[in-house]
Amino acid sequence: MKQGLLLFGVAILATLFSRCSKSGTDNPVPSSLVANAGTDQSITVAGVDSTTLNGSGSGSNITSFTWTKVLGPAQYTIVNPNQAKTAINNLTEGIYIFELEVRDDQNASRRDTLRVTVNAAAKPTSPLSTPGNADSSTAGRGNSFTIYPNPVTDNFNVEINNNNKGKMIIQIISPAGAVINSFIFDKDQENKKVNLLSRGLTSGVYFLRVQIGNWTDTKKIIKL
Repeated sequence: MKQGLLLFGVAILATLFSRCSKSGTDNPVPSSLVANAGTDQSITVAGVDSTTLNGSGSGSNITSFTWTKVLGPAQYTIVNPNQAKTAINNLTEGIYIFELEVRDDQNASRRDTLRVTVNAAAKPTSPLSTPGNADSSTAGRGNSFTIYPNPVTDNFNVEINNNNKGKMIIQIISPAGAVINSFIFDKDQENKKVNLLSRGLTSGVYFLRVQIGNWTDTKKIIKL
């Protein structure tokens, strides 16, 4: 009888020891895994409708990469979705958000996203083809406008000096011909000065187009 109780006690202790040993696996060492989807991109669809995603991972033993689209137009093709670096083709105008998931040998995962902005191809227009030349058939006295300061920083002035009056449209246009910002004013006098914000523009060269009725003029601006 005593021997039976002793064997029973040993079995209980063995079971408890086994559970304690297993419970240690419920708290694995935290993974140092890091996912990096790369920097945001902006492209213009003008004969080229693709770009390359340059993702990476670090800090652990990486076992897999997975690219997926989480937002944007339905038209796209990820060439190698299970590679850190892959081309994406068949893009169309719009904003895409792509996500990179990285997994390691502990089955830990990290995610990171990047934005790809696809701009439409430039449409040929006469004001952009001859910047700085006004339509003299309906132009008023002065026939032009000035921008200052130029190069511009956070804001700048546009001064129009002619006898055209009415609805005045001012547009900031990329070198590719895409309208980035558009402003509408009422020109009720010969000399009109307005102050515009360049907030949201990255450094580079742009065009500023002013239209009053059939009169237009376009000048180049430089954003610092």
